[in-house]
Amino acid sequence: MNLYKALIKNQKSSSLYNSYNIILSVLLKMMLYLVGGINIINGNMTIGILFILSNFLDKVMSALIYFTSLGENYQESLSSYNRITELIDKSFAFSEEKIQNGFNNINLENISFKYGERLIIDNFNQEFKKGNIYWIKGYKGSGKSTLLNLINGSYKDKYEGKISYDKKDIRFLDINEVRNNPSLLILDEPTLTMDKDSKIEFYDYIQEIKKEKIIIIVSHDQIMDEIADHMINLNVKIYSNAPVI
Repeated sequence: MNLYKALIKNQKSSSLYNSYNIILSVLLKMMLYLVGGINIINGNMTIGILFILSNFLDKVMSALIYFTSLGENYQESLSSYNRITELIDKSFAFSEEKIQNGFNNINLENISFKYGERLIIDNFNQEFKKGNIYWIKGYKGSGKSTLLNLINGSYKDKYEGKISYDKKDIRFLDINEVRNNPSLLILDEPTLTMDKDSKIEFYDYIQEIKKEKIIIIVSHDQIMDEIADHMINLNVKIYSNAPVI
């Protein structure tokens, strides 16, 4: 709940910040054109000089916006990092008994899924095994987030095919237990707002914990070439699933 409030606060601050920038930019431009217009009429300035000053003002405003936005970007990165930490920490909140009863594999057989009449996932087959990191990649709209939602049970009874956890059909499992199981870690663009050092630290950590987990990550980050054990490419009709060499 505290994280949710922080995200809302950051969003409000961002909206106010953007509004102030727009208002300030408009006011400065109006003042420039007013003063410049008077000087042109009085013969103290040419139109060319006014245009040069206008362009200079734009560059100054761009620089100010860039430097003042650094704090905002930091807050966004911090929120993202806290969210990832929160998800990972849930793994250690369970008893040893539940950890021992974690999932060993997830199997998707002949999975097809539609949004209305649009076919998003077509006859997809994949097995996810404990001790491996799976990298799902693809263009926007290729079905990456949809695939994650299918795996975690968000689209229960809305697909064709079979999804099973340790040979048990997901339709007969408690979805909350599936999503909160410490042996399963599913992340969608976890490093999107992280800087380089934070990414390295994050990927080092998931490599340390992967032995007892099934880790599935959607990411455009090319460092996954070095991190993932398997890559699933949704850009092609016949889905590519191969070890990352």
